Amino acid sequence: MLEKLKHMKLNIRERVLIVLLACSLAAFLGLGVLSLHTLYHVEDSVLEQEQSMGERLSEKLGDFAEENSKSRLKEAAEMKALVIDRELAATGRNVALLADTMSLILKNQENYRPRSLVNSREQADISSGVPYVHYSPQLAARGVDAALAGEIARASNVADLLLTMSREYDKNRTSIYAGSRRGYLICLDTVPGGGSIYPSQEARESFLREFDPSERPWYKLGEKSDHPAYTDVYTGADGYLDVTCVMPYYDDQGLAGVAGISYTIEEMYHQVADAAIGRTGVNFALDSQGRVIFSGLSQGVLAAGREVDLRHQEESEGLAQAAASMVAGGRGVTTVSLYGQDYFLAYAPMKSTGWSFGSLIAREEVTAPAREIMATTDAATASFRGRLGPTFAASAGKATVLALLMFLFAGYLSRHMAAHITKPIYRLREGVRKIAAGNLHEKVELDSGDELQELAESFNAMTDNLEDYMEKVTRAAEEKERAQTEMNAARSIQQSMLPEGLPQGQDFELRASMKAAREVGGDFYDFFLLDEDHLMVTIADVSGKGVPASLFMVRSMMVLRNLVQSFREEPLASIAAKVNDELCRNNDAMMFVTSFMAILDLSTGRLSYVNAGHNPSMLYRAGEGKFSPLPVLRNSVLGGVESLNYKGQEMTLGQGDLLFLYTDGVTEAQNERGDFYGEKALLDFLNHHQAETASPQDLLAAVSADLSRYAGQAEQSDDITMVALRYTR
Repeated sequence: MLEKLKHMKLNIRERVLIVLLACSLAAFLGLGVLSLHTLYHVEDSVLEQEQSMGERLSEKLGDFAEENSKSRLKEAAEMKALVIDRELAATGRNVALLADTMSLILKNQENYRPRSLVNSREQADISSGVPYVHYSPQLAARGVDAALAGEIARASNVADLLLTMSREYDKNRTSIYAGSRRGYLICLDTVPGGGSIYPSQEARESFLREFDPSERPWYKLGEKSDHPAYTDVYTGADGYLDVTCVMPYYDDQGLAGVAGISYTIEEMYHQVADAAIGRTGVNFALDSQGRVIFSGLSQGVLAAGREVDLRHQEESEGLAQAAASMVAGGRGVTTVSLYGQDYFLAYAPMKSTGWSFGSLIAREEVTAPAREIMATTDAATASFRGRLGPTFAASAGKATVLALLMFLFAGYLSRHMAAHITKPIYRLREGVRKIAAGNLHEKVELDSGDELQELAESFNAMTDNLEDYMEKVTRAAEEKERAQTEMNAARSIQQSMLPEGLPQGQDFELRASMKAAREVGGDFYDFFLLDEDHLMVTIADVSGKGVPASLFMVRSMMVLRNLVQSFREEPLASIAAKVNDELCRNNDAMMFVTSFMAILDLSTGRLSYVNAGHNPSMLYRAGEGKFSPLPVLRNSVLGGVESLNYKGQEMTLGQGDLLFLYTDGVTEAQNERGDFYGEKALLDFLNHHQAETASPQDLLAAVSADLSRYAGQAEQSDDITMVALRYTR
């Protein structure tokens, strides 16, 4: 080139310029090729590492979700097994008490007066909750001699204990009894909702014709045991699937008979079904023979009552192995294939009976949150990919412009400028590789002031956001689960404070209901017998809502109940003053409660009551055939101001009269326009409901249905509590 330049008529400056231009052009071409290659290599590396990072993230999230769900499932299974086991153990203690009582009576008959019970062969029908004596067909045929009749008469004193125990089991079909080796049975049966103990006339005839207590399987089991023992599930004399806890009792000659408590498995079925976790959760229990005795499913291999040993079923090998471990008393979490999909199975033993409790949840449901998170991550990375190409293209264009500028200068400057441009790119590539390897704490530090710095800052922001997002998702899931668990526990505790079983009595009918506006509420009701002739009934509404109101509700309910029982001989107005003073003590939150308290003398119908700032109750007079507001004197709320005097009132209820108590959640129920239901609408509805023939339960259901109709789609704004009491004597 120099030789050619010599023959050209150019001065030295022009020749040097041409040489510099040629060198710069060569450097530009080389640097341009290198830069483009580097940019595209970085782009490919970023996309490849991003895909790898997404796959690792998906795997980690899936593993975390599975381990977390397994832990929850295991804890839930062990807790439910413990709860059911404690209930069964409590039944065992009751059976032991019943057996000890029978032994005490038979060994000390001279200390007990003869007592007569209903005879099943002489009574056409027997109602739920009534103790009775039954003679086996053989005993009835040969007759009862005087000695045996005396024994039966004195043993009948156990009826008081049967009545006491029956209150613990009145929600389920239950039999509490003592079966003698001499052929007689002293028994009390409970039927949910009351009524006859016989499912049908045919069942009664079969019972009288065939039932001999000493020939029943539970009796054979009790003879051989010296402590409470549970039978397998069997079909009882009433045709229901039963399970029985038994224990022998003795007289001076030795074994005298077997005491037992039998009840259907329906209540346990509901407990098992209601405790299921998630949408696909299923709970079940196995007996010592590997058979499903309780289940949340009514069909399939896990349905109850199939008499199939799961240890030998062929539909799922994993389920058979898990069943073997359950029967052996093991505990743990495993994976089984069932109904065409994979499930996590957690199980724990119930030591009182030798049974085992199991809880299932579909693996697909467990991993669904992780898949949802990954879908969001994939969308974010797809958007990032869409921005990555234009960013690299813009960088390449600016690099070309910069290279052209360097072409105007010397080759030396061009070479250094090219190195200056490519250095941030390599640094960016190395940073991206570390980030793609899983190090989300890595930061790409660039100070080039161009698109590469923007790209580096985008990478840094992406890793920060992704890390924060993962932490927030995990923390939010944990907080939500913990909060829901605590609220469920609070709701369960509050509901357990309210009386479930009604007091035993034939002179009144009583029903109550409460529907909280939130998970927990501030309303409560209470009722209990002070003695055989006096019934205490209370309804109250705590100021405020939510957890604070529920805590004050518990305190108010316990204070009122304790003071009524402690000062039962004092006037009700005096007791109300004591309740007020106690609630004012340490009441820094300045909460209060409105209440209506009443004591009904069942023998005379005399009603003593105190209204402490509560809504006026509604009274139905059977002779007048209509409801009207109950006259009340003005009294202050409870817990507001100390040392107040309260005014009590009295009136007499006639046969068929009905008292309807309610909280302001009834009259202040709002529709979609914000209008209140009101006291007038309530009174009109009650008077059009034919209260003379309606039961208290039907009346409460009818009022609740009318409130739902009035509210429409409007959200419930306050707790709704109602109590209906009819005097029937």
